[in-house]
Amino acid sequence: QVLHGKTQGKLRLFAKGKVITLSAVIVPGLARNLLSVIKINEAGNVVIFEKRSALIRNKAQTFELKCDAIGNMFIARFTVVDPEYQCNVAMASGSVWHKRLGHTNNENLKQMKLPVNNTVCGSCMEGKAKRLPFKSSSSPRSKRKGELLHSDVGGPVKSPTLNGERYYQTVIDDWSHFTFVFLLKNKGEAAKNLMTVIRRLDAEGNKCNRIRCDNGGEFASHELKNFCSQKGINIEYTLPYSSQQNGVSERANLSLLDKVRTLFSETELPRYLWGEAIQCACYQLNRCPTSALNGNVPANLFYGRLDLNRMKVFGSRAWIYKLPRPSDKLESRVVEGRMVGYGKTGYRIWIPDSNEIKIGRDV
Repeated sequence: QVLHGKTQGKLRLFAKGKVITLSAVIVPGLARNLLSVIKINEAGNVVIFEKRSALIRNKAQTFELKCDAIGNMFIARFTVVDPEYQCNVAMASGSVWHKRLGHTNNENLKQMKLPVNNTVCGSCMEGKAKRLPFKSSSSPRSKRKGELLHSDVGGPVKSPTLNGERYYQTVIDDWSHFTFVFLLKNKGEAAKNLMTVIRRLDAEGNKCNRIRCDNGGEFASHELKNFCSQKGINIEYTLPYSSQQNGVSERANLSLLDKVRTLFSETELPRYLWGEAIQCACYQLNRCPTSALNGNVPANLFYGRLDLNRMKVFGSRAWIYKLPRPSDKLESRVVEGRMVGYGKTGYRIWIPDSNEIKIGRDV
């Protein structure tokens, strides 16, 4: 019988007062954890076999581990260091990147030259289930950043956020497919958010020429129409009951909600954190390749660079440093929570005990 290894990683073990790091291969169906004598020798260490026992000694001769024989095997007894950490590193690094990027697909991981997830993700099966697609049609793309913006409002969501928001708004740059997400207490805030994005693009030297949105009242306000008239921006309204005409926004909303459902399915966090989840999903989506850009990444086009160093798994346990520092020298200097998003200069941490969101860089 031949068994094939699926995943490689590092395994941290503890024995005789020392932490030992070993290269490990996960082999599904293997009944025992096997230690390779050849690999021990290749690392410069020594294995001595005696009657009914074996001795493992490192090359510096500062560590020895006796392995007693049980049946036809010699047993090396170790303790796993930090099992939760082991799961992240040794079990499936592809699974971790799959989660860090909001349960993105394997094709995206391959394009980004990241480890691929080789297991079926139950959370994805629950969160991304959908009907078969209808035939799509393509439309001319814009030629520069900011030329055309798409916007749409979704909601109301049954559970309001901690700040009372029940709606969300997406604003998408057609050229880069970079997406902004805003949380709204009412739809009337949508026009102000759209104008904020346009002003930001203007400040960067990227003039907006067109806006494509539905014909809802939130985008038909006199304030927005006057603003666009002054800046020479044409508003393209979709026809009633023709959401396909604003397909970019519709597709972005679908992708975001797929990710949000998947994140909640995996973490089982309270549903009123949907606002944090959708903003985190947007951050992840902006850093994943998209077929609309022939495999390019929205953040790479929008910012001119792609940085994945901050990526963490949504819902991970996190400890945020208390500021100001406690006056009691013996009091804990951190508070435990769950990572639910990204701030401009830090992470957004939900603290279950106080049911609040804290933002910090010392996490």
